[in-house]
Amino acid sequence: MTNPNVPQTSLPRVRTTFADWGLAYKVALGDVAFGVLVLVLSPFVGGVFYTLAIEPLISRVDVPEGWRADPQSGTTLLALLGFYLLAAGICIFGVRLVLELLGLAGAPALTRRMRPRGKLALGAAAAGTVVYAAGTLPAILLDELFTHGEFPVPWIASALDATSQAGGLLVLCALITLFLGGGRRGALLRWTDAVGWGKMRWGWINKLALALIAGGLVSMFPFFWTPWMPFDDVSDIFASTGVILLVLGIVPQFLASRGP
Repeated sequence: MTNPNVPQTSLPRVRTTFADWGLAYKVALGDVAFGVLVLVLSPFVGGVFYTLAIEPLISRVDVPEGWRADPQSGTTLLALLGFYLLAAGICIFGVRLVLELLGLAGAPALTRRMRPRGKLALGAAAAGTVVYAAGTLPAILLDELFTHGEFPVPWIASALDATSQAGGLLVLCALITLFLGGGRRGALLRWTDAVGWGKMRWGWINKLALALIAGGLVSMFPFFWTPWMPFDDVSDIFASTGVILLVLGIVPQFLASRGP
């Protein structure tokens, strides 16, 4: 007998192999592998890269008098390139995973046997990682480019910082979703699959809204800030978005009540 409290997946058990993953996943993993390779080789071939690429480039452009490039910059640039390739691969993987979870990428390859709560947590974590990278990676690059001077457009730096905070807080919300079900909590939150968005079988939106509210409220207290990422700039936005999502659940509730 099956346990009625355990949500059943809608797809039969079908074994998938790496060949079934699709092009986007394969490109992402190849990008990650190439980025790791460049990172590992950067200390060994950085000098050659400087001689063959950076030195000829410097000789063709006007540089300030007395300015000289450090040969060690070849290693630094290669390491930076490898880091960005690695991050780009992770972002491609995350975007493809979110599209799969939303049902926008054909038959699922990696998540077909996952339960709804796991899909919600994984999707939120993947989206948060991509958003965090979208804010952090350009900020790192700008910091490298403007090491000896102030960045000329301050609002862009502020926007990138807020984007990083939003990504980090979304990852925190993904962790919160893991506690929105199971045991007594499952009984308390059973309404999320029956009310509002649950009427359209989109109860995961209710759970995501609760996670956004909880993440926004928790992150408003400095006691819960992580040493590397305070969320004070975006916490109220997350809480407000969660409330709005719950209120918008009135629409599917109304449509379902009218029915044929």
